[in-house]
Amino acid sequence: MIEVEPMLDELSIGHEGRLAWVNNCQSPEELYSLISRTLGQQGHEIATLPKLHQLALVSKYDPKEYARRHSMLAVRRVAAKCGLDMPHGAANSYAFSKRLGMLPQRSGAYCCIKCVEEDLNNTNHAFSWYRRKHHLVGVDWCSIHSCALSRIDSLVPFTKLPHIPFSLADVAGKPAPLKSVRIQSQLACRLVKHKSSPNQPLDSLDG
Repeated sequence: MIEVEPMLDELSIGHEGRLAWVNNCQSPEELYSLISRTLGQQGHEIATLPKLHQLALVSKYDPKEYARRHSMLAVRRVAAKCGLDMPHGAANSYAFSKRLGMLPQRSGAYCCIKCVEEDLNNTNHAFSWYRRKHHLVGVDWCSIHSCALSRIDSLVPFTKLPHIPFSLADVAGKPAPLKSVRIQSQLACRLVKHKSSPNQPLDSLDG
């Protein structure tokens, strides 16, 4: 199996699609059959592992760190019972990882054309990827370039990379967002990086 390193802020389902693409897998079933054989040869027991954990292990990541960097669990699972420490991607959080670990926060796939252009011009990789910060509910602009995101017009968008020609449609079609909207976008992008759901009120978004 060809290893595929997840990129900075890459959405887990986008990483799954890129891994399948690189390994010439024609379906998710074919990909996870390949992952199962690979992890089995490494001595892992994968019968009950969520897909999120399988992607982490095959990428040589700790599942908790992979969940923090690449899943949307921090914005889909926003609270925990008081006193319980259940980090995203942990063994005692399997149920959440299975149900929510591979899902974006919003339906559909989105990209920033300027991010894609910068990715393709980067001599270190020259390909693009789907970012978590482009899949947050209510965030219709790129937090880096302040331009409207584009929606990928496809029923199976994550099976290809954003720079593979698709029909794109502006999500917002509006000027750069107001300062208050930019602040909300920045807060949402910080929240998605949290390692666990808070079991008490948040005083800040740090940590």
